[in-house]
Amino acid sequence: MKKACIVIAALFFLPAMACAQGAPARAGLKTSLETQHEPGAEESWRPLNRAAFGPEVEKWPLPLQTAYLVKAEGAKGQPVRNCTVKLLGAGGKTLWQSQTGASGLAVMWCEPEVRPKTIQLCHEERTYTLSIIQTAEKGINTFSIPTTCQPPAGIDLLALVDATHSMRDEFDGILDALRNTRAAGENRPGFRMQAILFRDYGERFLTQSISLKDISQQKDFRWQAAGGGEEPEAIDTALLSAIRGFDWRPHADARLLLFFTDAPPKADTGAAERLVNAVKLASAAGITIIPVGCSGLPPEGEFLLRSLALATGGPYASLSGLSGAPLSEWLNVLAAEYFSTTQCPEDGPAPLPSAPAHFNPALLSLVSCFPNPAAGRAYLLLEENFDRLVARNLQGQAVMEMEKPDRGRHELNLENWTPGLYLLELHRGDEVAVERLLVERR
Repeated sequence: MKKACIVIAALFFLPAMACAQGAPARAGLKTSLETQHEPGAEESWRPLNRAAFGPEVEKWPLPLQTAYLVKAEGAKGQPVRNCTVKLLGAGGKTLWQSQTGASGLAVMWCEPEVRPKTIQLCHEERTYTLSIIQTAEKGINTFSIPTTCQPPAGIDLLALVDATHSMRDEFDGILDALRNTRAAGENRPGFRMQAILFRDYGERFLTQSISLKDISQQKDFRWQAAGGGEEPEAIDTALLSAIRGFDWRPHADARLLLFFTDAPPKADTGAAERLVNAVKLASAAGITIIPVGCSGLPPEGEFLLRSLALATGGPYASLSGLSGAPLSEWLNVLAAEYFSTTQCPEDGPAPLPSAPAHFNPALLSLVSCFPNPAAGRAYLLLEENFDRLVARNLQGQAVMEMEKPDRGRHELNLENWTPGLYLLELHRGDEVAVERLLVERR
């Protein structure tokens, strides 16, 4: 296999801005990381130069001409994530919808001839509106929200991997790197990862979920790059399947879709419409698409992958050959950047621990909560004694505490709990297990 060579081109600003907010830097990757533009520079928000990628790109009319940036800040200046943001035109028509990320930032797009009227932001069932707005070239549209700090909630990571024959020289290395990333993520609270392979219409599968837990024991026809026929693949359909089919958590710190491919989509009837639909669905759900262009990617494919990154606030990466380790390093650092490390300044109970040294995934095997989702009542089954139980909402506020819960079944009265996601912290010494409980309306 060829010597690894990874060139990362930072097409967008969210990871860089996350570093400015206190997220880990890209340690160990300085020699392979190229930033096209300084964060906030005017050129960073201009549409891609179509002429630089050839005439083939004209059949992909993606609506990425004029950008509008939004930032949501809490009462003490902290970033507020997972706010729904809409760019509204005449008559209140939604031109673009997005969500703020871990750094409190979001991007929205429209065509240059369209004149948006307002930007609307929704947080915790309250709506805020800006009537005087500016494009990204002129600055950021900032909302100040009277809200408490949000504790870390982990990230969702889905890897969508091209498994057609042209990927054979890089396919095994990509899977090995993903497996290593999953293993490293087990030490982080709230980390969830899954992989989906895709081929082409008429092959043994179009999309296929796989487990990265133990690749060596699962070798079959899925675990090799095969088929695919002509170079363009069913990329638009695979993207829609990944965006719609994965159980994305609405309150995660980030929702990341890694996309490995070396081909553009098939330019058949409806392909352009499906690709635009995929971009808009991902943006509205707060899913950051992080495309990785593999060796042999033609200019048309690079244009489309860069467009996916630009539309959803992700970086674009180019990959040619690999041995697994350099890609694993980049993936682990990338994931670390999107984990929220915000420490809440408000007085009151400490937020969910973010230090991996105190989070013990093995303790989760001793804890189960059912039914989940629940309404009215839920039961917590402990297989060993714990020192303390704390139930928190996603603002970090304790809604219930119990000292020294012993082994056995404990009933949780949810009558006064607001519907939503809760974190059940089970403390034992300096270790903690975190179970998630979704409370629904009765």
